[in-house]
Amino acid sequence: MRLQIRLPAVKPDEYVAPQVCPYADCGGRYFAVHQQHCAKALSDQTYTEVNVKRYRCLTCQRRFRVYPTGVSAQQRSQRLQGIGIMLYVLGLSYGGVADALAALGLSGSKSSIYRDVQAAGAWVRQLRRQQPKRRVQVLSADATYVRCRRQVVTVAVALDALAGDVIEVELLESESAEALQPWLSELCQRFEVAVLLSDDQDSYKSVAEALALQHGICRRHVNQNVAKLAEQVLRQACRRGSRATRSSCWPTWRRRN
Repeated sequence: MRLQIRLPAVKPDEYVAPQVCPYADCGGRYFAVHQQHCAKALSDQTYTEVNVKRYRCLTCQRRFRVYPTGVSAQQRSQRLQGIGIMLYVLGLSYGGVADALAALGLSGSKSSIYRDVQAAGAWVRQLRRQQPKRRVQVLSADATYVRCRRQVVTVAVALDALAGDVIEVELLESESAEALQPWLSELCQRFEVAVLLSDDQDSYKSVAEALALQHGICRRHVNQNVAKLAEQVLRQACRRGSRATRSSCWPTWRRRN
């Protein structure tokens, strides 16, 4: 299964106009531009500096900054933070992510990577609570294996097959039917799933039958398996043909010598 990764974009010329005063005790909605140009150093793979605008709230008279898209008050861009989170999710430790960024000439300490990952987790939980109930007609499920601290970890991924969105990533004990069924059962109830799409592994077929779901096999996996099987058959045929050719030529070679 291939995941589509979308990193935040940095657009130094794009700003979102303020709608409400950022100070919690104010709530003002009218502002005046206090400073049009204010340079800010930025750690990013493309930009080293961006322009920040400063506004003054007409209600409380306090000033605040408005950053361009993909930039916050932190030194590192949101795109660079996203790269660090992506590397951690792919299996690197916090220290490993910091070393990888340093090798690419990018900044990011072990502690800053940790804060980014924790903040991203909190944001995802909040986003889930705010989202309306969603129905996923076709659920695509697959698992991959990564090595973490010398142990193989099963990472299961569920997608909305029609929309192409990742809706769940879970760590499981294995890819057996016993390990998959509680996870897939909860997803099917939450999203009212009608069809389960997977590879041709028997565990998914068993879970689909137990949950009374229609089951479909991904065409990409079928093509890969058919290609592998054809390659194996061809190699076996070539080996047998080679042995048959050598055995038929052996008596002639003996007679000539």
